[in-house]
Amino acid sequence: MIRTGRFTIAWIVSVLIFFTFDLLWSAITTFRAMSFPPTYFFAILAGTIITLPSAVFPRRPSVQLVVWIAVSGIMVANFMYYRTYFTAIPARSYLLVGNLAEFGMSVWDSISWSDIILPLESLAGYFFLRRQTCSGNKFRIWFAATVISGLLSWLSSKPYGGSGHHINSMLQECYYTTCPPVVYTLAGSVVSQLAAVSDDTVTPDSRTQVMQWMEAHSNSVTDSIASSGKSLVVIFLESFESWPIGLEVEGQVVTPFINSLVSDSLTSFMPKIVTQVGAGRSIDAQLLMLAGMLPLEHDVAAMTHSDNTYFTITKAMKEGVGARSYLLTGDKPSSWNQARIAYNAGVDTLLTASSWDMTEKIGHPAKIADGALFEQAAEKMKRGEIFPIGEKAFVLIVSYSGHNPWIIPAEKHSLHLKGKYPPKFADYITAMNYVDRSLKPFVHYLRSRPDASDIVIVITGDHEGLASYREGILSDSITSRIVPENEFTPLLIINSPRPGLFDFVAGQVDVFPTLLDIMGLNDYPWRGMGTSIFSDSHPRKAIGRKGEMVPSDSITTSDTLLGKARHVSDIIIRYDLLPSVMSARPAKSDKLSE
Repeated sequence: MIRTGRFTIAWIVSVLIFFTFDLLWSAITTFRAMSFPPTYFFAILAGTIITLPSAVFPRRPSVQLVVWIAVSGIMVANFMYYRTYFTAIPARSYLLVGNLAEFGMSVWDSISWSDIILPLESLAGYFFLRRQTCSGNKFRIWFAATVISGLLSWLSSKPYGGSGHHINSMLQECYYTTCPPVVYTLAGSVVSQLAAVSDDTVTPDSRTQVMQWMEAHSNSVTDSIASSGKSLVVIFLESFESWPIGLEVEGQVVTPFINSLVSDSLTSFMPKIVTQVGAGRSIDAQLLMLAGMLPLEHDVAAMTHSDNTYFTITKAMKEGVGARSYLLTGDKPSSWNQARIAYNAGVDTLLTASSWDMTEKIGHPAKIADGALFEQAAEKMKRGEIFPIGEKAFVLIVSYSGHNPWIIPAEKHSLHLKGKYPPKFADYITAMNYVDRSLKPFVHYLRSRPDASDIVIVITGDHEGLASYREGILSDSITSRIVPENEFTPLLIINSPRPGLFDFVAGQVDVFPTLLDIMGLNDYPWRGMGTSIFSDSHPRKAIGRKGEMVPSDSITTSDTLLGKARHVSDIIIRYDLLPSVMSARPAKSDKLSE
């Protein structure tokens, strides 16, 4: 065997680990990142840096192995994270590893066979390293190699304005948003995020971007559909997509109750609400639909900016009709900082995991089953503990049983499929069928109350559900005719002042101004970053959570405005600019008569 020296072999293996990550990441995202020179220079720099143990401790290859395994583990964790959230792990989320304890089964469910490649590469490198000649301390060589590769990496980024500027530019382009971890390594991407959020002073240029966007954004209201003085009940169904609505499989109806609501003469139905959540998923859905703001580009607003000033539907109803607000969830108050963000958003009463009888559970980890959650919520209302009859209220209920991996106990199945389908397809629609049945008694209760005519009920999905399973489902000849490529969640408004089918594309951020319209809250100063679905000025398109335009063939002058919205929202949240933005705007919005 050729014997070269441990430091040389360790360097080769280290660089190979980074190039392997680049190829594996590109395979599940895009290979566009491989066209940038910094991709190769920064991989060499990173590989050189992690070879330090072999330079300093040449007689202890086990130290190098520990570093390789740690680096490989972080890389694999990002693969798994991407399959659910379609992004690399945000910088601050590395400090939230405790949240994984509550979603262990979902994490385990995202493992792929390719995740073993990097750990195996590390082990193979270790065994090969042990067989090489130990030629003494190589720290000087390591230091020189680090300096040279660092200089070359820096020079390679200069044509793009430097690494920070280039990363920010890629994040604004729909085809390049997933490229930074490859072009500048995971570490470089994380450092860039931390640098972007560490400066607590907004630049004049950023402030100008915000004001220019706000001036160009339509801020109209629709007077003719007002339902002022009513209560609002919003139900977030976990991971609920639109396509199961109206679906029959093997002669069995998947969502019979929701189907009946869609066909009701007093229901507004919007089946094409594009998922726009970020890394926060469900908690981002609350930011989008209840506060009218898009998620942060790198972090989770509920975790890093929970004390910001937000203008919400909760506060709007409190100011408009004196409504009391309730949030009902089976989660712990610490999950995604739910309690803190809820109270800051204006919620009066928060009912979390300890508020319910947890005898009936579903999911991994097991949480209160939707059937039990909706049943107990109705009982509390009947007893007057929450939302007593006659009270003006805003009620948000966040369900859980639709969370992947969608394992519903067999005794709760009413959908029984015999055919062979792609992984998770049958599990998903079985779970949605259970959620549909669980919802029915609760909605029936609301519609049977003496004050039912004064209650508007909104049912929506908090975000798409299939995530990385969508690709396999779309490749199947049967299910590809059922499941759409686009990630649409539904929006149903029951007892709506403007019933009917609204069969055009809208975004989750458009839900907030739509709620303001249906509740007659025209005087609320904040209209959000979307446009009411009832407005003639709605663009009939939206930017998805991966930066793509939906529909893809819609190219107009407003695309630039839509494309910049998330970055503008990021600036507003990061620097808590909403109060100053609102004070700089006209006192009242112009009104449209439709």
